[in-house]
Amino acid sequence: MDDRIRIAAIIQLVAGIVNLTIVSWVSFLFWIYVGGLFSMVVMAICTLGLCPLPVGMVCGIAGALIGLMGIAEMVSGVAALARPDPPKTPLQVVAGLGLANVFLANPVSVVAGAVVLALTMGPEPEPTVIDAEP
Repeated sequence: MDDRIRIAAIIQLVAGIVNLTIVSWVSFLFWIYVGGLFSMVVMAICTLGLCPLPVGMVCGIAGALIGLMGIAEMVSGVAALARPDPPKTPLQVVAGLGLANVFLANPVSVVAGAVVLALTMGPEPEPTVIDAEP
């Protein structure tokens, strides 16, 4: 296995674990607070204070989406580490989805996605005499 692919798989695995354990919960609580507070103000203004229902609490779904992204990153990382010659495409697809997490305010997936894409987009290294198998 190429060292760059191994490093990319480890980065995705670690990013998935961090997303699933920390970032999804922080994001969930942040979006519930901001969404709930914002919607409470808007509903209070629009209904003249008659219905201050915090409907923006649905914004907490961003935490669930980040959790799903964490699961995808973990599965991709483990699958790449488990195979002796893994394809780069699953790592690249999950890394691309990680870059889309900029809209969910998830810096872990964005940075991990950029690093994984940088590691996997280059050409395959030519085997040297030392790396060549008999």
